[in-house]
Amino acid sequence: MLPSFQIRKATAADGPRVCEIVFDALREHGLEPDPDDTDADLLDIPAYYGRPGHRFDVLVDETTGRVIGSVGLAPAGPEEAELRKLYLAAEHRRRGLGRALLTHALHVAQELGYRRVRLEAAARLGAALQLYEKYGFERLREHPRTGRCDVVMARELE
Repeated sequence: MLPSFQIRKATAADGPRVCEIVFDALREHGLEPDPDDTDADLLDIPAYYGRPGHRFDVLVDETTGRVIGSVGLAPAGPEEAELRKLYLAAEHRRRGLGRALLTHALHVAQELGYRRVRLEAAARLGAALQLYEKYGFERLREHPRTGRCDVVMARELE
């Protein structure tokens, strides 16, 4: 039987699993988690992402009920959202689920009234950058605000 997946809003109970997924992926690529600053949003997802213009969703394997991915949006300007924390558990990568999360996030950004989505990433996350480029994100000549990142990308929404 093929697994089925659901994307839903994250709850406080999802926080530890989301931290595990994000922190494992960062360490896998030689990057350090920063729960005191860059990753502090994950310590209380409802408090951070429950504010206007914010959203945080998780991807759940309906067969097991386990969270296997995440994606967030936060305001970056009046009509611009920042794509945050798009991560998948290692065993679920390369199956089209990252595309599903990204498509979902872009749709939600439009629903929230954003006209542009930006993101910051580390160049060593090569597969993620390739995905963003396939979805029309272009590299900007801006300095990232996040210390572990060295790439800034953005795309306009229809």
